[in-house]
Amino acid sequence: MLPIKHTQDHPTLEQVQGLFNQWRSNKTRRDPIPPVLWDAAVSLAKQYSIKKIARCLNLDYNKLKIRARGGSCDSIPAFIECAPVLTIIEMTKPTGECMRIEGAGNVRELIREFFA
Repeated sequence: MLPIKHTQDHPTLEQVQGLFNQWRSNKTRRDPIPPVLWDAAVSLAKQYSIKKIARCLNLDYNKLKIRARGGSCDSIPAFIECAPVLTIIEMTKPTGECMRIEGAGNVRELIREFFA
């Protein structure tokens, strides 16, 4: 990666944009943005709005905003576990026998036994 030329200890938007363009041209499909590029983008927040930086560098506005406030995007959960959904199953055999199952567990075996 090319060194950043600093203007008053801060790179310009055009310089950082060039670094992002160079990185994107050489990266593989799902490579994460290197920390040094995130740092360069965050350093621009002293001169430009988060919206302008995100648009020019093609970054996620919310991730950039979190990093600019000193947070880490690593603290955002990638997956949130949800409580199981209540399921109600009602079955009736041709003989008239009925079964009602309420719950969130695996009911496959109960159904097999009922129709066996």
